Amino acid sequence: MRILINDFDDTREEYIKAFRSFGYEDNELIFSSTYESSREFIEIHLEKKKLHIDLIVTNDSKEESNNTLKSYELCLFKNNLPTSFSKSNFRISSIPIILYSKNETKSLQFQSNFNSIIQKNEYGEHGYLSESANG
Repeated sequence: MRILINDFDDTREEYIKAFRSFGYEDNELIFSSTYESSREFIEIHLEKKKLHIDLIVTNDSKEESNNTLKSYELCLFKNNLPTSFSKSNFRISSIPIILYSKNETKSLQFQSNFNSIIQKNEYGEHGYLSESANG
């Protein structure tokens, strides 16, 4: 299972540790630290090269003035793509996207675009994240 992770650089080890504890290999995690690089990955590697991924995990920044992750925009971009990936077998818009964030409250409109919203746990317990990743 390959997972695209759109989150800050300083969270990389947290994701590796969390997913490794559930049997994922480090090379199955694709890291991106900005909306722009995530969008570029989707356009180049999924639309053009037809790479297969199974999940997108994104974080949301509380600082609206410096929201480099732009999770909502990433979700809208992905959901509105009519193109396919993985040898043209699946639509990009069908890839599940999880919002994994410390922010607790989200508007109903915001929530309705994600397949799941999971609050980051400060104590290193990531059961909900891995359960969502496994479907």
